[in-house]
Amino acid sequence: MEEELIKIWQSSPNQEILKFEKSRLMIDVQSSLDHFHKKVKYRDLSEQMGGVIGIPVFAYYAYSIPFIISKVASVLVILWGIQVIIRLRNAKKNKPGAFTETYMEYLYKTREYLKIQKHMMDNVLYWYILPAWAILSMFLLGPIGVPGKLQ
Repeated sequence: MEEELIKIWQSSPNQEILKFEKSRLMIDVQSSLDHFHKKVKYRDLSEQMGGVIGIPVFAYYAYSIPFIISKVASVLVILWGIQVIIRLRNAKKNKPGAFTETYMEYLYKTREYLKIQKHMMDNVLYWYILPAWAILSMFLLGPIGVPGKLQ
């Protein structure tokens, strides 16, 4: 049975073999990217939900906390949260549609999308971690120097 299938496959025209190999390539690429897309989607969703929850919380802090440094830090957290949401949404715009283009266009668009995601992850320290750390440290240090507020 297996030998018959091999003979049939070998006797088919080369053009059909090439089409099969291209289709197989697209299926392999799509299946290997599905797991990556799920992780990126989960990351984007959790970060955007954190921003949606954090922005009103820090807006309330900016209104209610009496310390000037903490008020400024609260406003900076709001601006930082908006910047993170915008950056994640802009990166998502470059995600290629599944099988809507030709093979080559899909592969080129997928490569560009992966480059954008890699660039974001390579620079996460500068656009995400350091600003958050600095602003939240500023927020926590707001009461320092105010007599009678620290005990």
